[in-house]
Amino acid sequence: MANLLSAAPGFSITMVNGQVLAEQHINTPYHLQCIQSHPYLIRGLRCVANTPNQLEFLGSLLAQQMPCLDTLDITMQQSTDPESVCLVGPILDLSTARFMAVKTLRSDGMAVNMAAPFLCGLRHLTLKNYPGIERYLPLSQFVDMIANFRLLETLELRNYSGFLITKTTQPWNPVHLRSLKTLIISDTPSVTSSLLQALYLPVDVNLNVIVDVKGFYPNDLGDIFASALPADRQTLPVLKDVKAIQVILIGSTLRLIGTTAKSVKIVLEIDFDLEFTLELLARHHVYDATVRNLDRIFHDSPALLLSLESDLTCLTADSWRAAFAPFPDLEKLKLEDAGTHSAGALSLLDVLGSPAGTPAQMPCPKLDTLSARGTAYGFELLDESLACLTRRQTTCIALKRLWLGLDPKVQDDNARLQVCRKNLVQLADTYNDQFMICQPISS
Repeated sequence: MANLLSAAPGFSITMVNGQVLAEQHINTPYHLQCIQSHPYLIRGLRCVANTPNQLEFLGSLLAQQMPCLDTLDITMQQSTDPESVCLVGPILDLSTARFMAVKTLRSDGMAVNMAAPFLCGLRHLTLKNYPGIERYLPLSQFVDMIANFRLLETLELRNYSGFLITKTTQPWNPVHLRSLKTLIISDTPSVTSSLLQALYLPVDVNLNVIVDVKGFYPNDLGDIFASALPADRQTLPVLKDVKAIQVILIGSTLRLIGTTAKSVKIVLEIDFDLEFTLELLARHHVYDATVRNLDRIFHDSPALLLSLESDLTCLTADSWRAAFAPFPDLEKLKLEDAGTHSAGALSLLDVLGSPAGTPAQMPCPKLDTLSARGTAYGFELLDESLACLTRRQTTCIALKRLWLGLDPKVQDDNARLQVCRKNLVQLADTYNDQFMICQPISS
């Protein structure tokens, strides 16, 4: 019994009656007997294994019938000692298990043989951090296993590329996951795009893609989001329903978010600090490139709202023109500018007020609402706003609503401020301004 206990992983056990037995290790015969003699009383099982032997112990334990088990959470701790590297990637074999009630399966640090009939009722599946040593599975076989989970609602795959062979010349039809509501993938662009090519997602699935940028240089990141999506976007019908687009750079995290009228989201993100700390100038280069390349992702999206949040100083007139090109029906534009001067917003107003022969030739001909906030927005921006609105009015496509967040220092010249307000009110159906107390975001 002592030898058996020493090979046991750490457990946290939830019983059918709600009692929780939490032990760092199974260190008494009573706790071991609780699992082996009364498996029908176990509803939740969380295990943390530190060695392959402990994982083998777990495999034999899970061979028993646990008819009430609905949550199984297994972690294999990865050793940081280079002399204790596992030459064969750990794998948990559940092929003989009979857990008909399991709805949630979470695996961290190992591969799982999921070809078991007990998974027919699975609702939530999380697979994380496979170390990628020797055991490999073609992506097509992996997707076929996923396809057996017809009731699956949540699928989360994080750093699992070491287990998958994605390069193949054999085409296969995408698998339809009809019950899926949420898909989270955190991996390299190539693995992410291969998975999304193999999985056809219903239009109401929320998709979150965290792109692993280890090994990339800043100049390679401008089109990184497009490279993480499949070349054939037919497996992502949600893109054809996106009505609002946000490009947000806060700190080291860049997010590109598309939202449908039914609040379904596709979120693409990278964290610059995963591998290196980009200088601020390099981050702005990536942000500008992302704004310019919106058509690479949302070219079929009927977007009505575009929202940009960052230090917008990096955006030039060419940036704005490229951003607007795929969205002729754009109605609302929102800026949250953390820049120390208003160059980005000034170039925007210059573009929006560009002379045009006809209303249809005017940039954003259907734009009726502009909201722009920045602590560096002063009289220069007020004057350019007046010029922009005047030019658009002469082309018969006046803005209906204008909201500005301004530098509090404009209050020092109240007479000039009142003149600006009076003129802007005459050009827009609704004009409001407020004074910024602090930066809207940090970049």
